[in-house]
Amino acid sequence: MLQNKGFSQTELLDSSYQIIFKIHNVSREKVMRSYNFYVQNPEWIDKMSADVLEELNKMER
Repeated sequence: MLQNKGFSQTELLDSSYQIIFKIHNVSREKVMRSYNFYVQNPEWIDKMSADVLEELNKMER
């Protein structure tokens, strides 16, 4: 609907991210630093994912 009013997909996506950053009180720079860390250290995200799955399995029991 907003695209029909002249907003580009890039503008809409950027606006959505700004809302998310504000809700979670985080900056784009902080998100990018975190993202880059996990890209360079994929074993950390693998470990975190495994831990989350383990906790969810415990909750399910």
